[in-house]
Amino acid sequence: MNAWDHTALARAVAVAAMLVLGGSGRLATAQTAALVPPPRTIADITAILDQEKPDAAKLAKLAAEADATPPKSAAGLAEFLYSRAQARAALGRTREATADAEAAVGASRGADYVDEVSRYENYLIRLLRVAGEHRRAIELMNRQMRNFENKNRGRLFNLNLMMMISYLNLSDVPRAESYLQRNRALLAESRKWQNFGVYASNWNAQVEDGNGRIFEAHGRFADAEKAYHRSADLYRDALTRVPQYQTPPPRGALENAIDWDTAFEGRVKAKQGRVAEGEVDVRRALLGRLSLVGKYHPDTAGILGILAWVLGEQGRNVEAEQLVRTIIEIYRGMNFPDDSPPAVGARVQLATVLNAQRRFDDAAKVYQEVDRLVSELGTVAT
Repeated sequence: MNAWDHTALARAVAVAAMLVLGGSGRLATAQTAALVPPPRTIADITAILDQEKPDAAKLAKLAAEADATPPKSAAGLAEFLYSRAQARAALGRTREATADAEAAVGASRGADYVDEVSRYENYLIRLLRVAGEHRRAIELMNRQMRNFENKNRGRLFNLNLMMMISYLNLSDVPRAESYLQRNRALLAESRKWQNFGVYASNWNAQVEDGNGRIFEAHGRFADAEKAYHRSADLYRDALTRVPQYQTPPPRGALENAIDWDTAFEGRVKAKQGRVAEGEVDVRRALLGRLSLVGKYHPDTAGILGILAWVLGEQGRNVEAEQLVRTIIEIYRGMNFPDDSPPAVGARVQLATVLNAQRRFDDAAKVYQEVDRLVSELGTVAT
């Protein structure tokens, strides 16, 4: 990246981690007996964020991949469309990425379902969920569930979790909870499977992840805290077992899950009034994302949003605004269109923070911009 020194960033992240953890240096360690309060400023975080600038060469490469012309031959077309979908998604061109992923699924008909077709379907599901099209995602996940009902049943753990999350996004908590119950029953069944010892930590992690989300939805924040903590620990154990998996998931997917569950744990601590403890956890999750994927990544922006919320819970709305404006800058730096769902969501959060500062005129201007994007460009702000 331009003016980007990855070694310097890693050093800065390590120093910040030691500040957050009181010099222990144990980034992934569970909570200590005596809380070391976080710094009463976000200067350490902003110093790290300010080091990284958009990488023009990387963006140009992505743009070239996103605008590539499909091959004339049907051979390799599905994989081409899948790769182009990823490039388009990385630039926030969600509609085009979704169209490519859907075309990849169509082009792969007749191929091996487990190793190829379902991979394209999984990516399409992810894009549909990002775009807020949860009902279309649910329809596709139901189809996958039918395909894995009698074979490769371990795949159902993640599908049940994703179904649960989609229904939570649709505010249908009872139906979401029904998929958690399915995962709990599946976990009991899986104890008799020959491969349980290899996959147990991953499957248990997905059940605990679901437990945390449902507990949080019901306002049972203490139970959610324990579930998120267990889930992150189990995902860490799963990372050590990945070499034994028949079809190993990307390490990044498990590392991402660890950081998100750590951030969620911090969020529910804040909801219990333990905002300083919560801030420590969310900072740790953010530092994890920064060290692994850098500033210009949707997951970094997402966890920054949780940290901004925690700061707002402490009345630190000026600092919260600073972080939300950084989120908007991240999406712009990644060339996300202003009407992309993440970019619109960031503006909604900015307006909320401005309202909390009683800057009602400024907030109204942001809301007007959101209304324009929603009405003119058809974005659903979620």
